[in-house]
Amino acid sequence: EKIVIVGYMMPVEMDGSGAVTSFILVRDQSLCCFGIPPAINEWVGVETKTSGPVKFYTDIPVAVFGKLEVG
Repeated sequence: EKIVIVGYMMPVEMDGSGAVTSFILVRDQSLCCFGIPPAINEWVGVETKTSGPVKFYTDIPVAVFGKLEVG
């Protein structure tokens, strides 16, 4: 399904130039600063395979457009 989801980026993998190739999109920033793990329904794993690496945005919400696969 094609979707748009808004949240905060938490990088998982980056390339040599500092661009993000996969990240977790979380509801709020508490995962980063306070170490509180998000609930199972508060995060989405994102891979940038078709668009290529993306710029990392910290401290601001981002909108992710793409195809949602549930598994």
